[in-house]
Amino acid sequence: MHFAFLAIGFATPLKYHIVLHALLMANIIISNMWNHYEYYTIMLALAIPLYIGVVIMLWILESSYADQYLIKKQLEISSVSDELTGVNNRYIINEIIDPATDKFSLQKDIVVLMFDIDFFKKVNDTYGHEAGDEILKYVSTKIKSHLSKDDYIIRWGGEEFIVILVNHTTDSALELAEKLRSDVENSNNGICPITISMGLCCYDKNDTYQQCVDKADKALYYAKNHGRNQIINYKDI
Repeated sequence: MHFAFLAIGFATPLKYHIVLHALLMANIIISNMWNHYEYYTIMLALAIPLYIGVVIMLWILESSYADQYLIKKQLEISSVSDELTGVNNRYIINEIIDPATDKFSLQKDIVVLMFDIDFFKKVNDTYGHEAGDEILKYVSTKIKSHLSKDDYIIRWGGEEFIVILVNHTTDSALELAEKLRSDVENSNNGICPITISMGLCCYDKNDTYQQCVDKADKALYYAKNHGRNQIINYKDI
């Protein structure tokens, strides 16, 4: 019986084994009041060390597995996360495109926004690079707060970010983009006033994701060269 519980114990979580094995020993102790086992002392001598040993072994195993799981999850997160801002880095793209076609694998309407912080170099030159880092973190957090769980914000490089809006029309994306632009302009980041320029492109399923990103980039370039602090739809240029 003890060896059966030993086998079962290693196949069950620690919290269940503690209860089940304790019930077995309680059964031995209680039933001995009536049956008066001839080898009662030996039974307890076997049961108690076995119980303690299995509990210790299960605790060690579960702790080890938990550590490995946490390390694995941390590696998975860090592989697609930007270290400074905590948003996605550009490697997240590999999880949402079909590598055979380079098209978005998301079976919904997609709009890509590309934006960067206007005159960011002047922020770094005037207030220092640490302040610039704080601005990057602030803006990425501010933008992320407006997005749904299905959307993506990606730090594309430097002060340049991409937002992938999932299940959006061009009109709804333009409306959201204006909220993002206005919120950044009117909020207090604690360092200096800033604005963002944005380029927008509605994804054509005949294009690759890179072609869509390039179009959003061209729209952003147009926005920055025609006054900044605005949103430009690629189809309007």
